[in-house]
Amino acid sequence: MSHKLSNRKPAEVIHPSIYLKDELKARHWDNIWYLNYIFGPHSLDIIDIIYNGASITDKTARVIAKELGTSAELWLNLQKAWDERNKP
Repeated sequence: MSHKLSNRKPAEVIHPSIYLKDELKARHWDNIWYLNYIFGPHSLDIIDIIYNGASITDKTARVIAKELGTSAELWLNLQKAWDERNKP
């Protein structure tokens, strides 16, 4: 039995801010005061990503990865997938 590729749908690509919001909420780190406490001088960058949909940069990916115990590549790959899916 053969499967046609035309019957398959691509995976939904979600902005990295959604993943970040969900992760922070799961840790109960989802208020502004706590974001300032956790991310310190980088908190404005994180807030910009969460509330304004700003792009995750190399710098912010490293900060997020350090605080969440993930890899920077995870966050950069999420951003890359979003950017590629939403090219003008």
